[in-house]
Amino acid sequence: MFAKVRLICKKCNCAMEFTTQYQFTSPAICQNCGQALEDKDQALISKAMSALQNLPSETETDSGAIYSDKGFRIALTVTATYLEPFEYDEEE
Repeated sequence: MFAKVRLICKKCNCAMEFTTQYQFTSPAICQNCGQALEDKDQALISKAMSALQNLPSETETDSGAIYSDKGFRIALTVTATYLEPFEYDEEE
């Protein structure tokens, strides 16, 4: 299955996207401010992306059938809460 993971830097609010076909061979670093993704977080994202890549888009159907109503199509919806960076007045 093809999917994208979007990372949003909490320091500068810059965004970068990786597809399930991307292999982390070096640390993910924000191209704007240089903040690096921690190794443990990168490993978790890499494992999740690998699992998604191996997930089929549908379950097996009747072999040789032109059309089959057996099995299921798999659709992935991920919902994540994203909070805007907290802004404060330094004078307070």
